[in-house]
Amino acid sequence: MLALLAAAGCAGDDGGSASTSDGATMSTSTSGGTNPGTSAAGTSAGETTESTAGTSATGQASASSSTTGGATTGGPSSATETGASSGTGGAIAECEDWPNHPEWIFCDDFESDAPLVADGRYFEGEMPRVEGEGVGGGAAIEAAWSQGQVGAGGVKLAFGEVPDAYFDNGVRPGEHFDEIYYRMMLRSEAGWEGAPAKLSRATIFVDGSWSQAMIAHAWSHNTEPYLGMDPVRCVSGDAVVCSGYNDFANMSWLGFQLGDTPIFTDAYSDQWICVEVRVKLNDPGVANGVQTIWIDGALEVSSERLDFRGTYEGYGINAVFFENYWNDGAVKDEKRWFDNIVVSEAPIGCPG
Repeated sequence: MLALLAAAGCAGDDGGSASTSDGATMSTSTSGGTNPGTSAAGTSAGETTESTAGTSATGQASASSSTTGGATTGGPSSATETGASSGTGGAIAECEDWPNHPEWIFCDDFESDAPLVADGRYFEGEMPRVEGEGVGGGAAIEAAWSQGQVGAGGVKLAFGEVPDAYFDNGVRPGEHFDEIYYRMMLRSEAGWEGAPAKLSRATIFVDGSWSQAMIAHAWSHNTEPYLGMDPVRCVSGDAVVCSGYNDFANMSWLGFQLGDTPIFTDAYSDQWICVEVRVKLNDPGVANGVQTIWIDGALEVSSERLDFRGTYEGYGINAVFFENYWNDGAVKDEKRWFDNIVVSEAPIGCPG
């Protein structure tokens, strides 16, 4: 199937800490532009992110959600499937239905074997595509750790209005997004042990040096097997104060929340888990930003009182990273897979 156009803190010891170095590094990709090289920044995350590839596509929409007092109701439905067709071997080839969903910004079901880093795909990434490991027996991208290994690759998607040609692979170019939803299907190998720290993040890049105006992290905490949210502001008033990628010394941490579904355990291994995240920027000068995480269509964590950007009104949300970074190293040799990734302007829901 032709692929169509178009994811620090509490993951370490102390989510609000800005005292230790994250040491984040980004690798080169096959596209042009400015690479940030090595960026040292202060938190307990201790992460070094390496990437090099792009991807294919996926999508669907469901009922809208509303957030009240930090609890989101009427959110994505785990039973919703909108026109998704079954590909070879029963794979859910959602991206074939993308033309019917203008709200989708990006879609990837990995049924294409085209390069990951390419026009309409990720600007960086390094995860192998594996046949037979995806939803319904299709393809997926794979993260494989050896015992003690920290990084196992990831993919980095940029979209909309971006500050540098390096990020621009033609995914809804020039558009401004103050609110996005993104969804992934995640499966861990049978007999899974341990909690990888990093899963995903949405952010605003403001220049070619990877300086950020905000970050909405979705990750676990230390060795706990739950997924949480850890939002960050990188502005003061209307000025971006973070310089370069993961400038922890200048981040304002807005409050970590940990869920209670133990998805990083053997009990949840060898099954597909649907993770959906909503990120909405605050109105300038008003602390009404939102971050919400649903697991299998059920609310996991949420806040609707976030001050992501102060009075900054420059770039909108323009990147989502999907990550595999284990702060303390994997406890044993093991694998996990991503499939059916969607980024959307509206709620998505889970594949049927």
